[in-house]
Amino acid sequence: MKRFLAYLSAGAAALLTLSGCLEMDQGLQLNADGSGKMKVEMKMANPMAALGGLGDLGGGEGPNLDEMAREMAVEMLANMQGVEVWSDVSYGVGDDGKMFCRATGYFPDISKLESAEGAEEGMSGPEIAWKSSKTADGKWVLEMANPMGAEEGAEKEQGDEKPEPNEMTDEEIADAIKAKRAEFQATKAMMGMFVGGIKIRSSIQVAGSIDSVNNLKKDSDNEASMEITGAKLLEAMEKLVMDDELMKKAVLSGADPTDMDAVSPDKFSELLLGGEGPSRLVITPSEKPLFDYAAEVKKAKASQSDDLKKLLEDAKKKAEEGPASEEDLEELRKELDGLKGEIDRPSFQ
Repeated sequence: MKRFLAYLSAGAAALLTLSGCLEMDQGLQLNADGSGKMKVEMKMANPMAALGGLGDLGGGEGPNLDEMAREMAVEMLANMQGVEVWSDVSYGVGDDGKMFCRATGYFPDISKLESAEGAEEGMSGPEIAWKSSKTADGKWVLEMANPMGAEEGAEKEQGDEKPEPNEMTDEEIADAIKAKRAEFQATKAMMGMFVGGIKIRSSIQVAGSIDSVNNLKKDSDNEASMEITGAKLLEAMEKLVMDDELMKKAVLSGADPTDMDAVSPDKFSELLLGGEGPSRLVITPSEKPLFDYAAEVKKAKASQSDDLKKLLEDAKKKAEEGPASEEDLEELRKELDGLKGEIDRPSFQ
């Protein structure tokens, strides 16, 4: 289940895993030449609140939410490629008690706008990548990459022996499938706590008239959108786990059935979004742009504050650091397992 929550590094993803409550709204405005701007807003509840007070186990005063909100903003800026200039960046804690970060990014070419590879396995984000092309009759086609981030295939870990297909009888395969399903059912409630509050909405407004859409909702003549929720995610995962053919494939390949990249990323995307094939728009383009890209970029560059410049410097350093190492991720997983144990442990006070 790789590339599911965009912009977050391993540390931020871990906190998100504990809170299970991320709201993200991202809106694209796109000119027919491929230039555009992207407005992003992210909200997240205090991740330690989900621990029922266990956030103070170390004896401290708990997390500084303003600092965490700033880190969210740094991660968001660091993990987006193809942006020429950022503006209107803000972060903090809202009146509703949730951390937030907001930003507007200007990009010269939609085809080069994408989220960078995240670090934490399973938590690095819906792939924000669009392909823009023109047909022979002048139609404008926008096609989004698989939001679950299909990869070339899962590699076997060194020393991890997996049974070959001809080494398992039908009875052994059936027993293995039953065991995998039992494991999923046993952890479903915990996964629901982790991802149940997730709401991710993405919209795109284009300079032109939308003729048709696939795996998107047409909201108006020139705007379409899609939404991913934690409930939809869990429902799609359960449907995959209950699919005999896909489970057999997972068992024979030695893959984790909840690793959608390894099992069937296209099928998972279909279940999640409601239709076959990629998210796609066919547009009759307009010669009139939605906005003056050059003028707004010039204004954005001239109006950057010292605080924003420092934030961008920190984001650049974060991007240069690259994904977390396997050692860091393993340590993070151990910490999360420990916190899960504290949540599960009954209290006799």
